[in-house]
Amino acid sequence: MDIFPACVSNMKKSYIWTFIILVVGVILFTGCQSVSYQEIIETGVAGTQMAPATRTFTPPIPVPTETLVAVEPSPQITATFFVPTETLAPTETPIIYARIGEQTTCSNSLIAKVPSAPEFAKDLFEHHAVGTFLVIKLELVNITNQPIQIWDGDYSIESTVNGILKRVNPHRAATTYLFIQRGGNLMQDEVEPGVMNWQTNLAFDVDPMGENWVLVFKPGLEGGEALCELRFDLIPSS
Repeated sequence: MDIFPACVSNMKKSYIWTFIILVVGVILFTGCQSVSYQEIIETGVAGTQMAPATRTFTPPIPVPTETLVAVEPSPQITATFFVPTETLAPTETPIIYARIGEQTTCSNSLIAKVPSAPEFAKDLFEHHAVGTFLVIKLELVNITNQPIQIWDGDYSIESTVNGILKRVNPHRAATTYLFIQRGGNLMQDEVEPGVMNWQTNLAFDVDPMGENWVLVFKPGLEGGEALCELRFDLIPSS
């Protein structure tokens, strides 16, 4: 008798604990379901409210860049400075005037003289003048210690015809004839130092209407530079 009530009591206790456990389980299950559903709702709302704002892409404002303009190089100006230099004046050939029979000196190199008045001839053997031949004798002495070359282009005759100056060079053929006939030296020759009898005879084909006859002798002229200019007045002094 004591055992049955004890068993009933135990069974009641077992049912009670089972019921309690079921109730607690239901409560827990219901609570979990409620929480989960509420969380889902809140999460959805929060997700709706906290959704990241859509970013609008704004293209960057272009920063103006420096425009390079091609600049043509300015022309370079080169300044040329001229340093004045000493200008040497050309050496003037000394001009020396003399008369027939008058001895004169040329640049301390030559002593020259026309010893006699000129001669005039229409013909010299087979040589015939267009105008007339004017024949003169020239004597030279070399007072240096070196030979001096005389050229056939160093002589000329100047005269005026109707107020116009005329200049005539020696007639080569007639002058050569005079050398053959009268001796002396050729008109183109060297004048040796100390020779006292160097002389040459010159023939010029001139206009017989000429006046103011002058023998112009420039020793060394044809060779490049004259030693001097000798001007012999061929009009005999009265």
